[in-house]
Amino acid sequence: VLNFLRKYSLGTKIDDRILLSLLPSDLPEVLSNELGSLLLSHPMVVRGLIGSLFQPGPQRATSPTARLKCAKLVAIATLAAERMESAAVLAAEQADGNAAEASGDDAAAAAADKTKTQ
Repeated sequence: VLNFLRKYSLGTKIDDRILLSLLPSDLPEVLSNELGSLLLSHPMVVRGLIGSLFQPGPQRATSPTARLKCAKLVAIATLAAERMESAAVLAAEQADGNAAEASGDDAAAAAADKTKTQ
């Protein structure tokens, strides 16, 4: 990641060697999840990858293998962002469910107290 950021900040073209260090050819799914989290923690890398794909000029990746690796890395970062977002939504829904359940328990306890006093 640091080599990629260094090359990107200097304005040089991103070559296959740097992309190979980021994305080995036999990447297991577990490491893919970790790589996605790493890419999300460094948004300039994702920006540089997208720039290498679409930005006109000397930084644009021209070789098909470099473009494919950039696209795969952007896809891994996108999937990691989707996983993080769905986990956050699920946690929020569970928190809302627990809060509703707690308020329902409080209402049931209040109703039971009311019937006891009558």
